[in-house]
Amino acid sequence: MSVDFNAREPDEQATQLALHFPKGKLWGNVFDGETNMGKLIRGLAVEFYRIELLLENFVTELDINETEQLIIEWEASVGIPDVCFGRSQDLQTRREQVIQKISDFGGVQTEADFRRVAALFGYDVTLIESGIVPGSFPARFPNRFLGGVGSSSHTIIVSVNSPDSNSFPRPFPDFFIGTSLDVLKCLFRALAPANCDLIYTTTG
Repeated sequence: MSVDFNAREPDEQATQLALHFPKGKLWGNVFDGETNMGKLIRGLAVEFYRIELLLENFVTELDINETEQLIIEWEASVGIPDVCFGRSQDLQTRREQVIQKISDFGGVQTEADFRRVAALFGYDVTLIESGIVPGSFPARFPNRFLGGVGSSSHTIIVSVNSPDSNSFPRPFPDFFIGTSLDVLKCLFRALAPANCDLIYTTTG
């Protein structure tokens, strides 16, 4: 969640500092910029303004949607680059990859979980847990001969509804990443049970 933080200008800083001084005649000149005390407060106010500018920039960098200088630290925090995510040259793509990586990939067990992950990349998928449906006619095409029911039970058919790049309205979020399907397949290999093979078909 983004936190709004705006540095206060030197004049406002000086006023805030002066308000913290004790009341009374001895401190009456803290608001007068022509006095020595007023000039001291003004000097401190400028330095506080510079500090707050640094804090403002730091808060911005903590927002993955805005970060520039800390993008490498953001990537390192989620393990990018890895076998699925390379390090892109495009800053916006790098931000999106971090968001995709931290968008609750954990706990992926059901078809709904896999569909949720696919939706992050703009794809709609259907998972068929068995590669064959015994006794089902007419045979589904492509009809895959996987060595019998034993082999089939360890195969997951992933039917990918490939989005039409010219279709409107566009889905949201819409990630303009040319290799998003390759990354999605890599993630599915990591998330699927270790004893299962994944076979992909494309529709749409």
